[in-house]
Amino acid sequence: MATAKNRLIPYNESSEQYQFIKSDLIQASKNKMINWIIVYSFRTFYSSNTTHPGLDELQDVYHPLFEKYNVDLVLQAHNHNYQRTYPLSYNVTKQYTPLIIDKNTDHYSNIQKGQIFITVGTGGADLLYFH
Repeated sequence: MATAKNRLIPYNESSEQYQFIKSDLIQASKNKMINWIIVYSFRTFYSSNTTHPGLDELQDVYHPLFEKYNVDLVLQAHNHNYQRTYPLSYNVTKQYTPLIIDKNTDHYSNIQKGQIFITVGTGGADLLYFH
């Protein structure tokens, strides 16, 4: 029997969701009028909060796709707090341990590789604090 997670969110490359996202990112990356490619995900890819940790399946399937098509920013939710990563690159040699591309804390310029993941779950329900 399939779990609710598997019915609602297929995280594999053969899924309709993946193919839609890939097609959309291909078009966006080829369009010279687009300066920023921003992706939104309800589920978190990377998170410091243990209430809703980052999902390994998302990291493994989608982060390489985001790199391939030059996604700049990933807005993620599910956790009711604010978090921001440094620009991260998918680590093919050590799963679930992304590579930090730039450790500057206030200014990023001319970054050619890596995505910034921001958790923007500060509206609605009470804030979740780190454990």
